[in-house]
Amino acid sequence: MDGYWNLASTVGQNIYINSDLLASSGTDWWTLAGTTFSLITAITGVVIARKAYLLSHEEAQANRQHQKLTMRPLLSLTKHKYIAVSSGEGRFKVNLINHGVGPALINRYILKVGEQTIIDIKNNEDWADFDFQKMRLSFANALGLQNVKPTIAVLTTNSSLAINLNRELINLVLSSTNYEQVTNAVRGINIYIEYSNIYNEPMPPVSLIH
Repeated sequence: MDGYWNLASTVGQNIYINSDLLASSGTDWWTLAGTTFSLITAITGVVIARKAYLLSHEEAQANRQHQKLTMRPLLSLTKHKYIAVSSGEGRFKVNLINHGVGPALINRYILKVGEQTIIDIKNNEDWADFDFQKMRLSFANALGLQNVKPTIAVLTTNSSLAINLNRELINLVLSSTNYEQVTNAVRGINIYIEYSNIYNEPMPPVSLIH
């Protein structure tokens, strides 16, 4: 009988120990499962946040590119030669027009007659030392004109040309009723303008070679 109880006691102890181990193992499994779930949730959150950031970044870039396209300036130079019927004077004009959909920032402005440079403004220092009266005289002399005071606009760097702006750059009044003489007088006038958009991105330069 004592042997029986000893055996029962031993089996009972084994069952208790195994049950305890099983409970312990179960606890570890649930802990591991909870940790794994938390890790997966955290990784998923990081992936979603990263994706959201990339999408917002791409959207911001697309919006910026759209704004650049919708704020693009387009300059052109037009020239006009004619004989004024009322006064019989020959006239020559050059106009600068912004046909684009955004303002233009002037980076450089060059006016030449043949190989002679009359104006070359590419920074504020050039404008600070600019002699307007001397420029007008040099321009008239380079054209071989006497007693003529041409009207010439000077484009300074960083100046802005608004949309649909039509700005007169040159206005010459010649005491000649001969269209050919007017044409010969203004031959060799060259204009070159570098400009950019409001984002300081260079646009294709515009030029006029007469």
